[in-house]
Amino acid sequence: QRAPWSALSDEDAVLAEMKRLDPQVTQGALVYIPHLRQGLSGRFGDRSAFDRVVLALAAQRRVQVQTHPVPSQLTEAEREAMVPNGTGGYYIAIGLRAE
Repeated sequence: QRAPWSALSDEDAVLAEMKRLDPQVTQGALVYIPHLRQGLSGRFGDRSAFDRVVLALAAQRRVQVQTHPVPSQLTEAEREAMVPNGTGGYYIAIGLRAE
């Protein structure tokens, strides 16, 4: 069976999966990035490809991302599930930007 996001661009697939994981994302709810990564694992087999799309959406100001407050307390597995922010931290959550 085809995934619902298979015909979408990578960026739109991420946005669609966010809405699937939590329909309240359109009202400001956040989605945990590890859950989003897992939901799109069939789309993005490569960890860095997923990370690039999330970072591109943030750079385009289509989404907001939140950094984990204490990255030093994360396990290696937890860090691997998140998106590195480039300054030693990790993005844990993502939400749609209000338009």
